[in-house]
Amino acid sequence: MTSIASGNLSGGIVTPSSGNFLNFFLSSSASENPTLSIIPLSGKDFTQRIITPVSENSFAKLGYQDFPISIIMRLMASSIQAEDKKNGSSSVSFMRNDINYLEEYATFRRFVMQLESLQIENKLFVSNLIFDKVILDGVKDPWVTRGDSLGMIEAVKGGLIWSHNDDGTYKMMKRTIGRVLISNYDPRSLTNEKLYDLNETANHRPDNYVLMDIREGYPGGEIPLFGTIKLRSFFHILKAVSNGVGGRQHDLQIDIAPDPRTLREIEHNPRQTMTINVSDTAPSSDILNVHYKGRYYSVGDSTWDRTAFMLLKSLFQMTVTDISDAGIPINISK
Repeated sequence: MTSIASGNLSGGIVTPSSGNFLNFFLSSSASENPTLSIIPLSGKDFTQRIITPVSENSFAKLGYQDFPISIIMRLMASSIQAEDKKNGSSSVSFMRNDINYLEEYATFRRFVMQLESLQIENKLFVSNLIFDKVILDGVKDPWVTRGDSLGMIEAVKGGLIWSHNDDGTYKMMKRTIGRVLISNYDPRSLTNEKLYDLNETANHRPDNYVLMDIREGYPGGEIPLFGTIKLRSFFHILKAVSNGVGGRQHDLQIDIAPDPRTLREIEHNPRQTMTINVSDTAPSSDILNVHYKGRYYSVGDSTWDRTAFMLLKSLFQMTVTDISDAGIPINISK
């Protein structure tokens, strides 16, 4: 018996006057199986996902897979915000990933190259803060259940940990996976209290802010920085990449030399975040291209550009594929 299956993915970018700037359609069918169809991924729910800033979890997922941190940062970061605390007061300085703020942009690019140098040396850590959060403290007898307290047996069953205090009492803790941290040291070297404090600091920021702690005394500490990376929405990532498509794109980027304090040679430092070529004739057959209104559009033929395009694809999938709470109707028929 032969079964036949088919699928279709189509999309479009339309003018703002139509009310939606993005529309995507996905459908599939199989002659021997039920048909699953997802009604066009458009409208309020889809638009909300596209314009909502990317979360730190998406950033971390890419970082865990050892994608070049320089590509991740130049695509996803809106800015780096450095915090300086002195004499009981604090100040914040900005490094915007925007050529319109040239001095800040140059500083941003230099710091990104510093992070890449750490990554090349396996000295850059992108990880969730993991610590034991105190649930109860000062318990005299953990072996029994009293009031709202959990006894030893109940706590163990629930994955909780009892710890003995110096004064003879006990405290109950729960292993917690917290916010994301970028650092030039292994967070596991910190005490539980320090990890908890860092997580509390991160919790005072929205989830599109990634905490960063590059410390003196560790590799790369010649350029110390404590602060956050503010992440863009997927829409603003596309907007930044598409600005000045074609020849005009070169006018939007400039060459930035590494900071003299960055000791290791950098592998990646292109002028443009992602090159998009436009031509009247088709490029070579091995370069993926799109023909639109008589012209051919293709991504630059370099390792950097191909990796950036692959990251864009991954970010789009992470943005729209989780539809459990999106309110998108799904029809299943025999």
